[in-house]
Amino acid sequence: MSAPSPEFARPSSIRSLWLAALIVPILIQLLPTRLLGSSGDAIGSATTLFVIVLAVMALASISSGMLISRARRTNEVELGYLGLFFFAISVLSLAHGITTPGVLFGASSTASPTVFWAVPAALVAGLPAVLGRTVAGQSVDAEWQQWVTTIQYSIVAFGALVLTFDKLLPSPTVGSQATTAIVVISVLGCALYSKRHYELALIARSTSPLLVSLGYGLVGASMLMWLESAPYSVSFWLSHFLLMFGTIAATIGALTAYRMTNYVRPLIESIILVDPRCALEVGIEPSVHKFIADLEDKDPITADHIVRTTELAMTIGPKLGLRGMDLRDLGLTALLHDIGMLLIPDTLVNSTGELEDRDYAIVKRHAIYGAEIVADSPALKSIAPAIMAHHEHIDGSGYPKGLLGPQVPLNARIVSVCDAFDALSNTRRYRPDLDREAAIEILERYAGSQWDRRVVETVVRTVRNNPPREMPDRLDATGRIGCDCIPKLRAS
Repeated sequence: MSAPSPEFARPSSIRSLWLAALIVPILIQLLPTRLLGSSGDAIGSATTLFVIVLAVMALASISSGMLISRARRTNEVELGYLGLFFFAISVLSLAHGITTPGVLFGASSTASPTVFWAVPAALVAGLPAVLGRTVAGQSVDAEWQQWVTTIQYSIVAFGALVLTFDKLLPSPTVGSQATTAIVVISVLGCALYSKRHYELALIARSTSPLLVSLGYGLVGASMLMWLESAPYSVSFWLSHFLLMFGTIAATIGALTAYRMTNYVRPLIESIILVDPRCALEVGIEPSVHKFIADLEDKDPITADHIVRTTELAMTIGPKLGLRGMDLRDLGLTALLHDIGMLLIPDTLVNSTGELEDRDYAIVKRHAIYGAEIVADSPALKSIAPAIMAHHEHIDGSGYPKGLLGPQVPLNARIVSVCDAFDALSNTRRYRPDLDREAAIEILERYAGSQWDRRVVETVVRTVRNNPPREMPDRLDATGRIGCDCIPKLRAS
């Protein structure tokens, strides 16, 4: 059996597409102004603007609202921030369309400031998305749903206020220093948001997140109208189309590109408790969903085991200095470390007694099979060495290669200890579980020989300071075979 091979793009191709998503809209917006002048001939009418903006931004408000709703339902923090950013754009732009001078509100002075301040307001609303794993970012992430709800209602309330009270917002002066400064900040801010989804495209080796990245780029480029433009000029209309298309592209793109299946969501929930930002990154790769679904069908006990192993690994990863992509790779390694069990005969996987040496040799090949499976996926092949080595011992007594000390990848050393602790402290098919202190005593006894001493110390400190979280009923008192936790006491 081999892993599915989803379509993917090379990093260089993704980089080129991302740069195009940023540069081309800017050029599109600037060139007409340079060629035709800031005024140019007026094109279209107020009624045309009214109809187009209302139709498009009403759809954008719905799609961004759906994105926020899905983020709340699935507990995907970054999707919430993304939806909030474009919800602010949509609602304020909708107010801009409604107050188009000469249609419903006569000579209203609300239209220009609402669309001008839409992007700066959106940047503030979605700010936690770019704070990342900073102290401030983690603080907001811990209460992200409250942040999203508060800002979302505030945007709706403010949109209603600008429809009620004329001149509530200060009007921008085209070409002024203050306006230029806000335009520059807005363009750079959107570029920063765009970069985040460019990085997700690299993680997944997929061009799908680039649609969201493109949306941010188009929204940023739309602000260039305020450098020098006139109502209903070419640049004016380009700005509106960039803003509208960017918002629609990003929200609808996110709804289709960032999806977690029901198979992978329980696993991602464990990661979310530790680092919410890993959920989108780990859940983005379609082959992960396929692997977890196959493993769940073959052996639910093994699938349950990796929930607990992943949760523990993601808890101690930051304590061992892992951040960003490294932490994401640790999460994937923990999720998929036993994926090679898919190729082990069911009779051995479901064995309720000690395995004969011949059968145990077959079971041990799951480490090799697992590495081969993930290596077939361009987006996962970077974790293949750690998958291969998650049963290696630092004294060279492990399998399949007998690696020594630093030859064993750090992620494999972390997963190995977390794997062992879970296997020891949960009931096996053929023996009862050990209590926590007994499991810890075994880890400590073989620290420095079988397991990395620093990793063991971190795991022990973590499990002693943090009582086990109550898991769903289907996850308690379960374990699986295949983990030779200590000599003569195979723990699973």
